[in-house]
Amino acid sequence: MDKLKLFCFHHAGGSARVFTPWKNYLNDFIELCPIELSGRGSRMNELFYQTFEEGLNDVFQVILKEVGDSPYALFGHSMGGMMVYELCHRIQKIDFRNPEHIYFSGMKAPGPSITAKKSEGRISDTWIEEKIFQLGGMPEELMHNKEILKLFMPILRSDFHMLETHQYNELDEKLNTDITILNGVSDDIVTNDSAKWQAVTSKKLNIYTFEGGHFFINDHVKMIVEIINQTLKGHENLIHA
Repeated sequence: MDKLKLFCFHHAGGSARVFTPWKNYLNDFIELCPIELSGRGSRMNELFYQTFEEGLNDVFQVILKEVGDSPYALFGHSMGGMMVYELCHRIQKIDFRNPEHIYFSGMKAPGPSITAKKSEGRISDTWIEEKIFQLGGMPEELMHNKEILKLFMPILRSDFHMLETHQYNELDEKLNTDITILNGVSDDIVTNDSAKWQAVTSKKLNIYTFEGGHFFINDHVKMIVEIINQTLKGHENLIHA
């Protein structure tokens, strides 16, 4: 039986495997499809993206190829959410099948401030370490583990460089899809401003807030997946045996 495909986009410095635990809680009619960005995980032997646009072009082609005739939904956390936003506008522009639902997690409503604060070209290891520690993306004991840092630093440097090449362009057309916003209550870099988020879509808007900071999704997997199950439940009839 065909399934509704849930394409998930990870945060900067992450990989597709961060979504692996979700398989334990998703409804049977939903197929988890984590997107692996170049240079990590199953694509470790491929070159990193040089720009945000290059990464967007890559995942755009992946989605066009993988969707086929299946209904689908998109989930993006932080940098992944930024990619999903731009991706949805591309999809809508070419009159391709729209996603059944879009989930934006750990990010501000799209606007000029969505672009990462510039480091003025000085993306040093120290700058990256401080940034990750501030966001709570790595436990303090691991921050002092040189071997682990050495492993992750190329990925982090590439992703932060990609974010710095992201230039937000005002997009007048609203998305024609229901959206759900998920954020951590202690995450200083996001906003739950319903007016700003409602301006993104002509359809329904839901906002959920969880205990925790920027990486709240690691601590609330079951609750987050249950929200996804419920919002996609009405689309189960789109699946063909």
